[in-house]
Amino acid sequence: MSAERQPSWTRADLWCALACACTAWAVYGYTLAPSVTMEDSGEFITAAAHLGVPHPPGYPLWTMLAWLCVKLLPFGNWAWRVNCLSAACGGAAVGMLALLIGASSRRFLASITSDPRARALPHLAAWTGSLVLALSESMWSQAVIAEVYTLNALILCSSLLVFYLWMHDTGRRRWLVLLALLLALGMSNHHTLFFVFPAFFIGVWLARRDFFFDFLAAICFVSASVLGVFAWLSEDELLIRIGWRLGIAAVALPLLWAFLNRRRPDLRLVSGIFVATWIGLLVYCYMPLASMTNPPMNWGFASEKRGFFHAVNRGQYSDNLAATIKNIAGPVIGCAPTPDGREDKRQPSDPLPIKLAKQAGHYFGSLEKNISLPLSLLVLCVLPFWAFFGQKESSWLWFTLAAFVGMAFFQMAVMGTSTDSQAGWVGRTFFLQSHCTFALWIGYGTAFGLLFVLQKFERLPASALWLAALAPVIPFRINHATCEQRGHWFGWQFGRDSLAMVEDNAVVFGGTDPGRFVTTYTIFCESLQPAAFKKDPAFDKSGVTIITQNALADSTYMKYIRAHYDESRRQRYCFFERWLGRNTIYPKETLRLPTQPEVDEIFQKHAEKKSRRLGGSPVTISGLEDVFAISGDISKKIFDDNKATRPFYVEESFPMEWYYPHAEPWGLFLKIHPEPLPAITRESLQRDRAFWDDYTARLLADPKFEHDRPARMGFSKLRHNIANIYTHRSLTEEAEYAYRQALRLAPDNMEATAGFGRMLIEIGRENEAVQLLAQAVGRDPGSETLREMHQASLLACDTRGAIREIQSKPSPLAPDDLIVLALAHGKLGEFGDMKAPVLELLARTNIGVDPIKKIAEVTHRYDQVELHLRCLERWSELEPDNLSLLAHGALASQMNGREPLALAFFKKWVAAADAPRRAAMKRDDRFAPLHSLPNFNSLLDTTPLPKEKKP
Repeated sequence: MSAERQPSWTRADLWCALACACTAWAVYGYTLAPSVTMEDSGEFITAAAHLGVPHPPGYPLWTMLAWLCVKLLPFGNWAWRVNCLSAACGGAAVGMLALLIGASSRRFLASITSDPRARALPHLAAWTGSLVLALSESMWSQAVIAEVYTLNALILCSSLLVFYLWMHDTGRRRWLVLLALLLALGMSNHHTLFFVFPAFFIGVWLARRDFFFDFLAAICFVSASVLGVFAWLSEDELLIRIGWRLGIAAVALPLLWAFLNRRRPDLRLVSGIFVATWIGLLVYCYMPLASMTNPPMNWGFASEKRGFFHAVNRGQYSDNLAATIKNIAGPVIGCAPTPDGREDKRQPSDPLPIKLAKQAGHYFGSLEKNISLPLSLLVLCVLPFWAFFGQKESSWLWFTLAAFVGMAFFQMAVMGTSTDSQAGWVGRTFFLQSHCTFALWIGYGTAFGLLFVLQKFERLPASALWLAALAPVIPFRINHATCEQRGHWFGWQFGRDSLAMVEDNAVVFGGTDPGRFVTTYTIFCESLQPAAFKKDPAFDKSGVTIITQNALADSTYMKYIRAHYDESRRQRYCFFERWLGRNTIYPKETLRLPTQPEVDEIFQKHAEKKSRRLGGSPVTISGLEDVFAISGDISKKIFDDNKATRPFYVEESFPMEWYYPHAEPWGLFLKIHPEPLPAITRESLQRDRAFWDDYTARLLADPKFEHDRPARMGFSKLRHNIANIYTHRSLTEEAEYAYRQALRLAPDNMEATAGFGRMLIEIGRENEAVQLLAQAVGRDPGSETLREMHQASLLACDTRGAIREIQSKPSPLAPDDLIVLALAHGKLGEFGDMKAPVLELLARTNIGVDPIKKIAEVTHRYDQVELHLRCLERWSELEPDNLSLLAHGALASQMNGREPLALAFFKKWVAAADAPRRAAMKRDDRFAPLHSLPNFNSLLDTTPLPKEKKP
């Protein structure tokens, strides 16, 4: 047998890999979550149990596999069965990595030493490297809950193994074809796998340069086809134009190179990669087919072309695929996107080198937390031996290094990863892919570190080396408390306890991830599964309606909930849909939901309101502020149209202040009464405090709760929501009690910290706010938001001091003092207190123009429309010939519904304007809102022109 055809691994390597996988499965099985957990778990389980479509990009491969687990496993609740899929994929990924480490390190060692004591080193390397990955937080935390990341790790480790097989035998095209299939399947699971792609180009170039053109041509042809279909789905003219240009270039350049070099591309490779890629991507066809059946989880409404593109594109995220292509590739090929004229409100960021250095520090800090510093330093043991490697081994190491850099630092740079603790917690799962390659190097470091020990101590028995097998104990001890989920029923408890106090036909506005996803699971899975699998067999809240409050501005989401709950929902289902239970799964009692024309009207009213606030200038609807405001308006219409027949509750994500006057604490949620409450009764306050005292005590008494960060944050957020209601009602004592309780549940709840800090400032306890925020910054020094809040609290202290100083002066105050006082109240958001100094200044008769101009600027800065218009009136009395002032006054009055005042300003302007300015007024689009004033044209045409002033 030739060297090229030698087996890539031995039977011992296979047994070692199986042992590693079984060890991981044992750990994951023992620490597996017993039911639904917080964050996205409820959404994924609901999609899996009912063949639905979770959030973009839809995860079709994972969803189908999870559905099989629900149907084929004969025991355990539905959530536990889906959790088993994560454990299975995680253990399989560990086994794949162990096989790769064992096989590749064996070849490395064979080129360096023939010492018989080194025979065990590949197995020790495989054991150490793979189990360090298995017991890292990034893998372990995801392998015991319903999530997609362990499947991504399995696809990545399988891809690395397949590429290693090709580099071991570069004459076999089938490995590259299989690699294309795996990567395409990976892209149907999570798009972050894209960041490993550049490494494969480097690997092919290093391993076989004469083959690089064929590989590049294959990738160009398949990329052109994928981009073409993607652009066609988008119906975006700019993206279609970019797709055409890039597609033509991707096809033409390889053909031109082949023509000039008189070389034909390897058609077997090109066709193989092309077909394999499309077979992998065809998994996405599941989404529109599943969406057509109207499943309980139907994100994006993928049965429609627009909705399918929204899902595949990750349209809900600002860094979606289409935006990335347009912003990066567009300018290169002369198709730069047209600026939309919107103001960039982003805070100035650090210079690029500093930003990259912070991200690198954040990444290596995460490695230390996941793995420990000593184990991380093992990778350095490879470097002294690098010079002894052959060309293949060296090429493989360069490839793995490129893969690591791509999935660690390139990914962080492109995604703009933040370095605060909350962003680190959310983004820790994105590090799993790079941790796979880092664990590969830890395995190599183990092998070569032990080889150095053997060379240094020639009499050392081989059995002594097996002490290295204890290395995975280190990450086990580091991560056990935060990763294990055995007996963690907090997600189930969140869903059961939140719905236990609501009526069976209630409507719930869910906001946070647990508030909408766990609630969705509780309604559609926990309530509907057989009683034998329920923790509480009698529990059934399948008649509750769940609506995501912050998604209502999305037209695809509105279609999704209309299909579930609206009066217009369909009544007839085919046989397959009835088999899936679509005809019985939704509440029998329907809702009156806004039609699309009614939603469009809400958008239009919001745009008009925003335009008035900006002085009549054209506006675009974009950004979270607009989306949340419109979603709030839509939720209010849903409430108004159905409050007579359905009880409503809310779990708040962002404040929808329309319901604050209606809200009353009701267990974990807030009840929205049909009419505003004059006050929250003393009985209600006492009931709420007693409920949360007992509930908080029970949570904090459970030692598992201390280490379950998602659970702590989820319950803390619920208490924080109630504190916001008390703040709105000026119930300071109850608000402070609730805020402190929220922070006891989760001291790093940034929103509760911010809300409590604002309340302390508003009631004049700025020093306590400064201390509170300083402690928060100490717990999370990487948080820019907390630092800004701390600086704002210090500024508030200074501002409050300035107010006290001015108020201590004898009356009457000087004009400048009144202006400073109004400005100070504006800075603190005390707009009611701003009114007094403004009106006092306007009432003075012996005053010049400058103070009036300054106070007008203050009222405009803080959007105090009524005060600002009164300032303009007073100003116009002092400068009756100031045309720009009069025009601004007319426009501001008209845009804010004060037509009589607008007409008065306009008449003054006409009386002071000459003929050319009057003619220009008719043509100037800036003054279009004034055209609806009574007698607009006749006033311009018939009013006598002002007399020319004599010199």
